[in-house]
Amino acid sequence: PYVIPVLRAQFTEQGMSGDQLDRTVSMAATATKFVAYAMPIMIALFTAIAALLMLAIGAALDVKVRFGTLFSLVMAGGMITLLQQVANFIVVCSKGPEDIQTMADIVQPFGLDIFIPAHGVAGAALSITSVFVIWQIVMVALTYSNIARVSKGKAFMITAPVALLLAFVAGLSSHRG
Repeated sequence: PYVIPVLRAQFTEQGMSGDQLDRTVSMAATATKFVAYAMPIMIALFTAIAALLMLAIGAALDVKVRFGTLFSLVMAGGMITLLQQVANFIVVCSKGPEDIQTMADIVQPFGLDIFIPAHGVAGAALSITSVFVIWQIVMVALTYSNIARVSKGKAFMITAPVALLLAFVAGLSSHRG
């Protein structure tokens, strides 16, 4: 209920009106529905890629864990990302429609940049690194350590690069401008 009115307002500010505005908003609504239906496939694809990366890094460090186990681990770690989305939803729903004017009002800033102001690369890194991302990295690494029966340090070396890569991709997809 929030995205389409915001898009309509943004397109109107860009000078669209009449039929062109209606067609553009209709296409945006269709794209939003398509993304909603395609999301499970995209999640499975990124989960498989993350599991394969952990499998490869683990193999390079002589750690043997099955792909299915890693796939399940990454999927379970993704529940923390789901909690971040629920938190975002709660914050957005707590606002009134009049408070939602731009897409930045819909995607809440949970990055560490709300605590530490920075610009450039450091600011971008802080904006995609949230408490949820840190929680996810820690939980996946500790679980990997237990599953693979390796030290916590080795588990972090295997899982952290994958988690940071996924956080970077997620940060790019939810960039707030």
